[in-house]
Parts: sequence; C-alpha cells; structure tokens
Amino acid sequence: MKILGVFFTRGVSLNDWHNSGLLTRELLIYENHLNSGFFDRIFFFTYGGFDIGESLLLRSKQLLPSDITIIPMPVFFLGFGRASSLIYQFCLPFLASRHLRGCTVFKTNQMDGSLPAVLSSVIYKRPLYLRTGYTFTIFTNIIYKHNHLRRIYAAVIQRIATRYCSAFSVSSQHDYNYFVSNYRRLADNPPSIIGNYIDTNLFCPKPSIDMKERIVFVGRLTSQKNLPTAILACSSVGIGLDLIGDGPDHSKLVELRDQIHADVRFIGKVPNQDLPELLAGYRYFILPSLWEGHPKALLEAMAVGLICICNGTVGITEFIEDGVTGFLSKGVNPADFADTIYRALSSNHTPVSSAARAFVCSTSSLEAICQKEREVYASLFTKE
Repeated sequence: MKILGVFFTRGVSLNDWHNSGLLTRELLIYENHLNSGFFDRIFFFTYGGFDIGESLLLRSKQLLPSDITIIPMPVFFLGFGRASSLIYQFCLPFLASRHLRGCTVFKTNQMDGSLPAVLSSVIYKRPLYLRTGYTFTIFTNIIYKHNHLRRIYAAVIQRIATRYCSAFSVSSQHDYNYFVSNYRRLADNPPSIIGNYIDTNLFCPKPSIDMKERIVFVGRLTSQKNLPTAILACSSVGIGLDLIGDGPDHSKLVELRDQIHADVRFIGKVPNQDLPELLAGYRYFILPSLWEGHPKALLEAMAVGLICICNGTVGITEFIEDGVTGFLSKGVNPADFADTIYRALSSNHTPVSSAARAFVCSTSSLEAICQKEREVYASLFTKE
C-alpha cells in the first residue's frame, strides 16, 4: 500500500482551506492521485486544533474523500497562541509517529512547513519531496524586510530543506534560476519545474454567458497586488472594475474609490468552484502585482479565455507574452496601465483569448501537473 504524507504550510489548517474557498482547488491533485490508483491513501498533517471536527463536517457534505485522513495539531498547542505552529512543528514528528511510520513518501505544501517533514524523513527514513509554490526567502525579504528574525528563519529553513530533501520542485523558471545560482549542491541536481495546476475542464470559456464590459481582479487585497494603480487606471479609462477577494487593504481601497468616485465594486470572497462561471461573465482580467510567484488566478483567467492585462514583472512574464497571450504594462504607474487597458480594449480579442487558453492547457492543466508529480514520486520509489 502506497501512502502519501502531506505536510501543510506552517500555521495552515483544513478549516483555513475551507473558509478561504480554496478547499476544492487544493484537493484536486490529491483526488487525482487517489482516483488513478497511484496512491492508496493520503495523510494531511495540519495545524488546525479542531480539524477533526472540520473533516467530519466536510465528509458529511462529500467535500473530503474518505481516503484522505486528517492528522491535526493537538488542541493543547493552541494555548501557546501565535507561537503554537512554531512549537508544534518540532513536536509533530514524534506525536504523529504512528501515521508517519505508515507513509511511503512525504511531501511539503510549501517551504514554510518543511522542517517537520525533514525531521520525519530523517527519523523514519522515508523520501521527502520538497514542493514549493514560491521562494520562501524572496517572499520573506519582501514582506518582512525589517524583521531580521523572520528573514534568518526563512534562510535557515530553506537551507535545511534543500539539503535534506530527496526531490525538489519549484513553480517557475525564475525560482529555478534562483536556486541553481544560490545553492551549489543544486547545480548538479537541479529542481524540477512543476507549476500550479488548473482544472481546464472547469475553467473554460462559456459562450452562453453574456460578458460584462468590465475588468475583474481575483486575489488578496494586499499591497503586493498594487490595486490602487488598477483603480486609478480603470477610472481614467472610464471602465468599471470588480474586485473579487478580501484582505488587509480593503478599507484603504474603499476610501480611494470614494475619493475619486471610481466605478469599483467589492465582490468579496468567492469559493473556487464558483469562480469559473463568474469569470466567464467578464471579458477582461487585471493583475497589476509588483511581483508574483506562480499566480493561479491569472492562469484560471487565461483558461477561461479572458483578456489579461498585467504588470510585466517576475512571475507574470513567464505566462503573458505581450499582444499574444495578454497585455503587459511597461510600468507600474496608473498612466502606463491606462495605456495598456486602451490597447486591450482595441485589440482583436479572439486570437489573444485562444492563445491564452491554449498556453494554460498545454502547460498547466491538472492532468499535466499530476503526471509530472507522479514522475517525481516514481523516481523516489525506484531509489528505495
């Protein structure tokens, strides 16, 4: 019997996945592995003290497969407050020993959360597949540039994880180049590039739905996303903007909208399974981010066939070729984005839409990514 042990990102619970609307999307790859017979069972090692109850609720609604078992953080650790996940990651390999011994291979969901996976791999002599969606140190240096302890923590964890993993994958060419350049041991054994997956059968054009002549954004409302630029640019062009998602910048963005009397609507969070039909009701998608890792929202919009208007920055230019699969702004200011929006509005939409979807189907479909991941596991099985 082959059992996969998945280590959640530190601090993340099954309940977090559910409440954020990402549960169905996150489960897709694991359901595929189970349905194909590649794995017989999957264990999720989570940081939710009440995830057992959450799993029972989800199973009763047929939202969680019976072959996925949840091993949560004990409620006791919640007493440590914000330090709970930091402390628990050192205890997990011992408290969950019965389930860890039964695993055939371990996998991380992100670099932050890899420490207990590394410890478990060493203790129980199981291969570890280190999967990352973004480079931990780059992310930390940007978001917490004034917090030296966080930056040191990220650097140490990243060094340990890449040293002791059996296989390693990154989500983009940019991340690949970073690791090969900065980690000498990876030059001879480089990581695989396995990006995020998109259910292209679910995220697809729906000609029967009337398209709104508005622009839509999907994602967290944070400074990284550079949304004031989107609001100002759309307002100057005279086109409406709908923001799907929530985040710490919500009130600031509402204030900006009201100040300039912009046509901006805040839709709030939308479950991932409801996004395809919602996105299909738009013609244009905008992503003005200052930087990205491997943006799922962009790939989903491309799969639906939206005309994507983006900032030409790291994490975006790997997917958007200006004038071919979308449109790239020359700068991050509102004037540059307004010019890009004008170009998109006056373009021949059909070839751009078709090229965008074709690109996602060929590189990021669920089937393609599952196959790449299974090849990684198969290589680990042959090394045993």
